[in-house]
Amino acid sequence: MKIPKSTTPEVPAGTPKEADSKPYDSEAWRDENALFGLREEIEKNIPPVSEIAHLAALLTHGGPAAFQNPEVAARQAVEVWAACSRQRAAWIDGLARRKLMREKEEAKLNALGQPKKFPISLDEFLQLALPDNRTEDRLKLWRDYLRENIRFCKQYPGTGGSVIPYERIPPTTDDEVADCIARHRKRGFDESQYSNSLTFLRNYAAAIKREKLKIRGQTAGKASANKKAKDKAEREAKEAAEREAGKPIAKKK
Repeated sequence: MKIPKSTTPEVPAGTPKEADSKPYDSEAWRDENALFGLREEIEKNIPPVSEIAHLAALLTHGGPAAFQNPEVAARQAVEVWAACSRQRAAWIDGLARRKLMREKEEAKLNALGQPKKFPISLDEFLQLALPDNRTEDRLKLWRDYLRENIRFCKQYPGTGGSVIPYERIPPTTDDEVADCIARHRKRGFDESQYSNSLTFLRNYAAAIKREKLKIRGQTAGKASANKKAKDKAEREAKEAAEREAGKPIAKKK
């Protein structure tokens, strides 16, 4: 009887077993595809390797190739061409990566949701930044963020490069926060202020939410541990009392 051929693809010899176990990075795959197209687009505006190598040869110190040993001149020409090829590829790759980064940043800004016109008021800004929060919670988060940000900015008093340790800076006062909010209410937010402030506020709100969840989990864990300890103590006390009275102790199921 003829055994049918297996339809399972054969794994080439020497292939590591863990080759297929690596997690698939979809974002990295999309970035590589985008970079491939961007490199092709940028390469059209970059001089060819031959032209770059010709310029490099003209700039190379030493006598002209005609007065050199032909083999030495040929080897130097190949080395110049290879170096120029590597530099050109690195140049194109760098430009493509910077362009991809700009495109991703623009996509992030577009995903934030743009107002129809600028400047926008503080209340409009808070509503766009934290649409799922209550009005009073939005303003509280903004106040808390400003309190931290004002103190953080005081670390850099000038352009001389000196930084004051955060611990030495006094906490931000309520008056400082109130003055900052009054300026926001008066001037509103222009396009650049909107995108930066929105990102910072959302990141701050997310960090506060994570911290609250962490504290809530720790509190629940402590309460559960205390309850278990209390139940154990009560059970042991009950068993001790039953032994004193000569009663049989019920076994745990």
